[in-house]
Amino acid sequence: MSKTTIPTGGLADSAVTSAKITDATIASGDLADDAVTAAKIADAVGLGKIGQVITATHATESNNNSTTFATTGLTANITPSATSSKVFISYQVPFYQDANGSAICSALHAIYKGGSSLQDFGPAWGMTSRSINYCYQGTAVYLDSPSSTSQLTYAVYYRPYDTGEGQLIYACPDSNNGGMFADSTASLVLMEVLA
Repeated sequence: MSKTTIPTGGLADSAVTSAKITDATIASGDLADDAVTAAKIADAVGLGKIGQVITATHATESNNNSTTFATTGLTANITPSATSSKVFISYQVPFYQDANGSAICSALHAIYKGGSSLQDFGPAWGMTSRSINYCYQGTAVYLDSPSSTSQLTYAVYYRPYDTGEGQLIYACPDSNNGGMFADSTASLVLMEVLA
């Protein structure tokens, strides 16, 4: 059977509906490969889309025995493409405690944005005795709504849970601490979630 080709410009936008197709279904075989583009389905698909992904790592040891949060050195910048975008934040930081005293031992950690605390997280770990040196991971996820298209700087900070007996916490401990076979590395992931 011969076929007649009608150019796209020869049909009104509303001329062909699914009811006018033989089986009332428009299947993938009825469409040209380049007929459906992201722009044509953007409004129909109400799913959060990832606009960009920024990653950062840090492997330089630091320590803190103060009640004040200090930077781990793990930081990354992201510039949202729209004020309606959100920023999904995920990180992991290795910590090491230097045994001292007998009170609860742990590291508190937090996400900072632009030098100010955005969200604090509870102890990465806890013990009723500090007679043992040990390592553990501080991990967290957070969804920020910055309402900005300016560059944003996110960083991970930390401090000891209790400093009453001189507790000392290391971030990104090197191979000299905690019986580690190699220097440790912290990582941070920022993802722009489009509206």
